[in-house]
Amino acid sequence: MVVDLYFPYPFDLGVEYYMIQYYDSLSSSWVYIEDYEGPIRSYYDNFSLVMSGGMTMRLVTDTGLVSNEVSFNYTDIDTRFAGYYLDMSMDMDGPMYPFVGYRMELGDISIYDLMGQPITGGYSLQWYRINPYTFEETIIVGATNSVYVTTMSDVGYYLMVEVMGDGVHVGGMMRILVEDSPKIFNEGYITNVTNMGFLFIDATSFNGD
Repeated sequence: MVVDLYFPYPFDLGVEYYMIQYYDSLSSSWVYIEDYEGPIRSYYDNFSLVMSGGMTMRLVTDTGLVSNEVSFNYTDIDTRFAGYYLDMSMDMDGPMYPFVGYRMELGDISIYDLMGQPITGGYSLQWYRINPYTFEETIIVGATNSVYVTTMSDVGYYLMVEVMGDGVHVGGMMRILVEDSPKIFNEGYITNVTNMGFLFIDATSFNGD
């Protein structure tokens, strides 16, 4: 089974590279994944690993920073996720991105078997709120459709959609993170613009006087 992990470039965090650890339940400790040179490193934004079982993993930087933990289950269903689109464009109904009420639509989920034949269906969807600091995941109850409409409860969180194989026709999963938070629309307008400045009126508190 191939596991693809994606994350920010190391230089975005002011570090040189990442190493990766898995949790060893026998020793109750975190262990580095190694090759013949020692712990494997990534100087870029991804790892692609061949795994023989499910694991809980985390990243460690060269300076000792530790990431959130990610777990996955093993599957022996020979399929792969190959692509998707996530539409948040102005053509969608309702408020425009990034203001609360904008819509996201997940589509064109491409799944193939290892012979290159496309597979239709065989998966389910689940939307999550993600804490942008700890990356703690919170299931959005009832959000299991391809279209999700953002709400006030999403403000301050990233959003993520998980595409989960059914374990019969499709194996594994794909997770798509939206690294932005819905914004609260500030209803107001600018008036009395001069060379010395302008006056801003907050329409939510404007009483007409």
